[in-house]
Amino acid sequence: MVLVNGAMGDKMLMLYRTNRFVLAAVIGVTLCITSANSVAQETIIRCGASVGHGYYLEGGVIEGDSAGWVEEGESPSDRMELKLLSDGSYDILYSFNDELNSVQQSGGDVDAIFVTEDTIMFIVRYPLGGVETYLFSLKNREVIWTDIKGGAFVRMGRVMRAPCE
Repeated sequence: MVLVNGAMGDKMLMLYRTNRFVLAAVIGVTLCITSANSVAQETIIRCGASVGHGYYLEGGVIEGDSAGWVEEGESPSDRMELKLLSDGSYDILYSFNDELNSVQQSGGDVDAIFVTEDTIMFIVRYPLGGVETYLFSLKNREVIWTDIKGGAFVRMGRVMRAPCE
């Protein structure tokens, strides 16, 4: 679960996570049929809980004092994994309610845009307008990621960092 200062921020983030989960369920059913050929073969890196900052624009479920900058941190049990799939593509798994969920099965289009032996960078696009970027440093064992949403419920952007094993 994401921890945010302020009661409205808590409600908004829970709604955001719920919407992401519902989207994952709807799209996941469709993608399960096509994902049988893209079974994860290799975990490239595992990362722990992320911390960072977010900025929330007023509108949708964000009202008045809930808009603006907030410090964010995930539950200590949250994690992320970067997987190389059998077809040569990548998937990013993230925890939600103590279960790992696939970015691809959540509707995200994972596009590797920069790959070296110690750095891998991705852009993830979602059908409802969300964009995420991930910069995995295999050498420094960390990930920096951004998340921008422009939907009807929440308009926000954040930058996060997590240590990796």
